Amino acid sequence: MFDDVPREFVPALRYVLWAYDADDWLAVGYSALNVAEAIAWFVIAAWVARRAWRDPKTPWEWAYALAFVAFGVSDVWESYRVPIWLIAAKGVILAAILLLRLRVKRARPGLKL
Repeated sequence: MFDDVPREFVPALRYVLWAYDADDWLAVGYSALNVAEAIAWFVIAAWVARRAWRDPKTPWEWAYALAFVAFGVSDVWESYRVPIWLIAAKGVILAAILLLRLRVKRARPGLKL
């Protein structure tokens, strides 16, 4: 399956696992699902930013909102192309979201989102 993946590090990161194909109904569905997911992340980012604007408790909330924006952008990218580096970047963004969540929860006990 991965016989054509380059053995060198940087070329391997550029290797594309999946790319959009308009003739493949499964690819179209996968792409649409990623766009819908990106919209959800942008809505969550707006919600967090609104809360930070209205009732600022910690500056970490702005970073938390930006992390959701970054995850949404990564889903837009994923909707048409999935290189290996994108999977790694999504992992880093997810880790940032979880760490920022802990910071924000300390300033806002009982927080739901």
